[in-house]
Amino acid sequence: MRKRSNKPEQILVGAADVFLDVGFEKATIQEIAIRSGVGKGTIYEYFSSKEELFSHSIKSSISFVLEKVLHVFECADTFDQLLGEIKVTVQELLTSHEKKIEWLYYNFQFVSKDLHQWIHTEGYELIHKASAVIERLMSRDEVRRVHSFVAASMIVDIIQMSFFFRFTNQPDKMDEIIDSKIDILKYGLSVS
Repeated sequence: MRKRSNKPEQILVGAADVFLDVGFEKATIQEIAIRSGVGKGTIYEYFSSKEELFSHSIKSSISFVLEKVLHVFECADTFDQLLGEIKVTVQELLTSHEKKIEWLYYNFQFVSKDLHQWIHTEGYELIHKASAVIERLMSRDEVRRVHSFVAASMIVDIIQMSFFFRFTNQPDKMDEIIDSKIDILKYGLSVS
């Protein structure tokens, strides 16, 4: 067994496993403790309830995805590179981190009103930061002069659509959808 030094993260990983396997409603703190490799009391040192643990698990998973997407925007030198890296990131998320993404997809229905607001705010912030990259690409005449926030949200939507197709019994259509959306964005937004 590997040694983990970050107990809250260790607990969040165990909780995500349990929530994915049995769902929020059937998950127990005891099972989360077992999967996390900690005592039940240790969980309560960091989280006051199953609901708080669930909320932190959702935030951790969403933050992970948002950070990956923002990194793609911030590192892209060209519009073509941005679109290509978005596709690579989707594929990486759905291969290397499939369980985390699947967990998010299936447990979203249990998210509280406050957590919905947090997700909305974080998503808005991501698109706002991504729109600055679109503006930079517009200033270099790589992207047509359009509403940068709308353009950024359309690019981010590639990821959301990919998750939808992956987890709705249509995974065979996912690559086709990604390629079609990239094609539309490339030819709809590119200057040349």
